[in-house]
Amino acid sequence: MDKKIIIAFLLCFISTISFCQIKNIDSLEKILVEVENGNKKISTQEKFEIVLKLSGLYTENAPEKAEKYLEKSMILAKKLKDKTNIGFVYQQKALYHEKLGEFEEGLENIKESLQFADNTYNGQKLNIFALLAKGSILRRMSKYEDAYQSFLEANKIAEASKNDTLLYSTYAQLGIISVTLKDNERA
Repeated sequence: MDKKIIIAFLLCFISTISFCQIKNIDSLEKILVEVENGNKKISTQEKFEIVLKLSGLYTENAPEKAEKYLEKSMILAKKLKDKTNIGFVYQQKALYHEKLGEFEEGLENIKESLQFADNTYNGQKLNIFALLAKGSILRRMSKYEDAYQSFLEANKIAEASKNDTLLYSTYAQLGIISVTLKDNERA
C-alpha cells in the first residue's frame, strides 16, 4: 500500500513539473510571436536567451521540436558574435543528443562547447555546464569513473569561481555518481 501512495505522489509531482514547463514554453512562444509581429521589442541577446531556453525545454518535453530552436539559437549567437553564447548552444546540442541516445554526437558537441569557454564569468559558467553535461552523457554510457572525473572538474571550477548555485549542482552530481559506484567514501 505504501508503494502505491509513493507512486501516486511521484506521478502528481512529475505532472506538476511537466505542466509548469509547458506553461513556460507557451509564455516564451508568445513573446516570440509578439516580437515577430512587431508588437514587442527585445534585444537580440534577449531573443537568443528565449530561443535557447525553448530549445532546452523542448529537449526535455518534445525533442522533435528542439532542433529548430537549436538552429535558431546558433544563428542568433553568431549574429551577436559572442563566443560564449555559441558555446552554450553546443552545450545544449549535447543535451539534445543525449536525450536522443546519440551519446557520441553529444560528446562531440561538448568538445565544441568547451572550445568557447574562457576565464570570464560566463565562460566559466559555460565550462561548468559543459562538464556537467559531459558527465551526464558519460554516466548514461555507463562510464562512471569518467563521469565522476567530469563532475569533479566542474566542481573545482565552480568552487574557484565562487558560484554557489553551480557548486551545489556539482556536489549533487558527485553524490549521485558516488552512490552509483557504491563508493561511500566519495559520497
